[in-house]
Amino acid sequence: MTDVEQEDAAAAFREILETVDDEIEDLATSGGITADTRGDLSVDTLLRIARWRSVQSAVLYGDWADRQRVTGMDAEVALAAAWKAGRSVEQYEAVTDHLSSRGVDPEPVEYALHGETLQFMADLTDPVARVTAGFVVAPKLRAVKDKQATLVATGNADPQTASLYRDTIVPPEEEAIERGKRLLSRYLDDDDTSAVKTVEETADAFLEVTWKSQERAMDETGDIDPKTIC
Repeated sequence: MTDVEQEDAAAAFREILETVDDEIEDLATSGGITADTRGDLSVDTLLRIARWRSVQSAVLYGDWADRQRVTGMDAEVALAAAWKAGRSVEQYEAVTDHLSSRGVDPEPVEYALHGETLQFMADLTDPVARVTAGFVVAPKLRAVKDKQATLVATGNADPQTASLYRDTIVPPEEEAIERGKRLLSRYLDDDDTSAVKTVEETADAFLEVTWKSQERAMDETGDIDPKTIC
């Protein structure tokens, strides 16, 4: 790959990430967290959702990590998935302990949240697509919503819950994003044209599925006051 081709690929990658950030900002400010909670922006509901998402995340990334006879970059993606699954377990345990300390029964654990998005990710087999969705776009969206949840906890005079989000729930998502960007940069170095196309198509498809899932949730929720959380 020539220097010009590398520069073009890097510029295209940056542009894709900027577009993703813009889309996520729109998603998060268009009733995203309200859609997740079906209008119940209580701290307990947010914590239960964070707990269940951690279960889903641990299963998804655990499946991605369970690959045999992988080498090179694909092996690094599998190792990153194993790391993400482990951090998801840590998040699950921390939220469960926190709910118990509040005297809250963490059940019901299961929330039918964004099933289409999860299925989209579960169906991915291309390592570049997995990194794009699982280590860049999805963590970006989750980090934004979890920062909003931190504000909800702060607004409810609940510093312990706010601290849990800041110190335990959000950081692994931010680290996943940095890992994802590093991995994608290496894939771009190997095959700039194909990798950039896969990144763009995967990000677009993920966000489209997420929009549809969120709009469906808002329709099911009905006419509610989304409240001001930012």
